[in-house]
Amino acid sequence: MDKRSQTRPVWKKSGFNSGSGERKWHPGLEPRRLNPDPDPDFAIPTGNLVLTSQNKSVVWSANLSKEVRTPVVLQLLDSGNLVLRGERDGGSETYLWQSLDYPSDTLLPGMKLGWDLKTGLERRITSWKSSDDPSPGDFFWKIERQFYPELVMWKGSRKFYRTGPWNGIIFSASSLRLNLIFKYHFVSNEDELYYTFYLTDKAVISRIVMNQTVSLRQRFIWRKKNQSWELYSNLPKDQCDSYGLCGANGIFIISQSPICQCLEGFLTNSGRFVDWSQGCVRNKPLNYSRRDGFIKFSELKLPDSTSSWETTEEPIGKVKIKTKTWSYHCFELATIAIATDNFSTNKKLGEGGFGPVYKGTLADGQEIVVKRFSKISEQGLKELKNDYFPNYNTKIL
Repeated sequence: MDKRSQTRPVWKKSGFNSGSGERKWHPGLEPRRLNPDPDPDFAIPTGNLVLTSQNKSVVWSANLSKEVRTPVVLQLLDSGNLVLRGERDGGSETYLWQSLDYPSDTLLPGMKLGWDLKTGLERRITSWKSSDDPSPGDFFWKIERQFYPELVMWKGSRKFYRTGPWNGIIFSASSLRLNLIFKYHFVSNEDELYYTFYLTDKAVISRIVMNQTVSLRQRFIWRKKNQSWELYSNLPKDQCDSYGLCGANGIFIISQSPICQCLEGFLTNSGRFVDWSQGCVRNKPLNYSRRDGFIKFSELKLPDSTSSWETTEEPIGKVKIKTKTWSYHCFELATIAIATDNFSTNKKLGEGGFGPVYKGTLADGQEIVVKRFSKISEQGLKELKNDYFPNYNTKIL
């Protein structure tokens, strides 16, 4: 077997001292499901990758589905990915096996958290049992494969945190915001369903770790000056992020006391204000003969969609659901900035209490009107047309 690394190695592997309290394995290369002190005897007699003990018994195997008869290479890439490939496949990303398909407690840039829908392979991030025990804990992070997929953290058999369902643009209740450190992608198609992130500055080194001890998903940034990892962010951020804290039909309001409240028209189910695990129930049964309807609630996380479905059947009673088909055009922010001369004051048409309005021209000559809504705005397309362009034939963004 040929053991090689790239000419510019970023990651390295080293031994593991059980009980020392010091982590000496790189995050992507840990003996998680092996014996605590395996003998690193790399043997590939048939093109497979195996680890054996001193008595030559197999401790672990890459478990390739078929025998490989051509020469193979085990290579540690700059990304931290340990790959097994054919000797002649050095310039391609065709691997016989790769460690990033079997993550431990750490998500590195470019790693995929989610599903290969063609093979059924699931990639999830699972914590260590403790800081000096790399065997799997019960705290893990995965993608739920329902109709509206979302990222969910589990603590054993109990949901711990959720991002809210993916709406095609963002996770509906995620706390991810624009930053100068990283960007993320969410891919959902017939072949794959996964989340990944990449760094916007190559000089930055970052990783995400599932920490069993404090029950947090932590992002770290490497500080070269101090030669240490610095905590950048935590999830959940506070009590408000906790899953089901206020129960069904309950809402969390951090500025209120108690912090859990019932939605309008509901009462606490347990009869006590100290335990909200039972959530809230209606104070009156629904009566479709009256003018019962729907109430809009803002700034709330959408309900758990794991058990949701769509139906084309006639709605119950006299409550009707109207649907419309819309045609949307998506543009990069950079495209809009160019079209409006970076939101120049010369392109500004006006400004109300909910944000300024700009005119612009796309590269194909199409005139556009852009309104930058403020955070408190509840205006929409109809109001924008009525306010500024009742008879203006232009594309409104």
